[in-house]
Amino acid sequence: MNKYNANDSLIWSVPISGDLVGMTVDKAGNSYFTGETLAGSFTYKINSQGVVIWNNPNPIYLPTGFIYSDLSLNVYYSVEVKRNTTGDTLLNYLNTYDDANGVMLSSQLIPILLPESRILCNAKMTIDNNINLIIGVEQAYDVQPINIYKYTFQNLTAISDSKNNIENCSLTIYPNPTTSVFTINYSSNSAQGFLFRIINSKGQIIYSESITQYKGEYTQIIDMKNQAKGVYFIEIIAERIKTVRKIVLD
Repeated sequence: MNKYNANDSLIWSVPISGDLVGMTVDKAGNSYFTGETLAGSFTYKINSQGVVIWNNPNPIYLPTGFIYSDLSLNVYYSVEVKRNTTGDTLLNYLNTYDDANGVMLSSQLIPILLPESRILCNAKMTIDNNINLIIGVEQAYDVQPINIYKYTFQNLTAISDSKNNIENCSLTIYPNPTTSVFTINYSSNSAQGFLFRIINSKGQIIYSESITQYKGEYTQIIDMKNQAKGVYFIEIIAERIKTVRKIVLD
């Protein structure tokens, strides 16, 4: 992994073996790299001078940079990595921004636990006098126990009196791992369009399909016999909600 300045001069270089699937930088200049190898997973924290602070043999799909809008207010939620993190738990700030006035409404320190903490599924927000944001991971994703975080933000003024309810999403993939062929099943309780994509560990989109106004269950059999073995990510984006699953081709 190399760091260059604005003049394209090398600042530091740290050898990291494997397929990189996520990276971010905090305000202190520390870099976080996470990915997969044939032997397992890895996550590195490297400071601004190129010194490895810790190396954890687990993947951390960092939620930094993810922005969630409630669609009815000029309010956006993002997450950033806190400086003094450890290899076991990432402490993050959940920031609430008023986009209309460009000010921060609140900032809360929260723990994001391993693994797959970037998945936001079954997220639901209600707009009354308060805003409730529930973030969690599904039991089907083999995370035990299920970690759910609930945040309430007060004194926010809605643009209209309408309420916005985001329907639950359901995405399953089987078998996983697979040798080449697997089945995708996505269900929705309301009529909506969605984007279906398959992305390799290098971030390249190898398959993309757009579905319009679909309600009920969507099932598709995928044959990846011509693709290289390794880790792939299945994405479905519907109503500004992204659901991601990892599949291993072996």
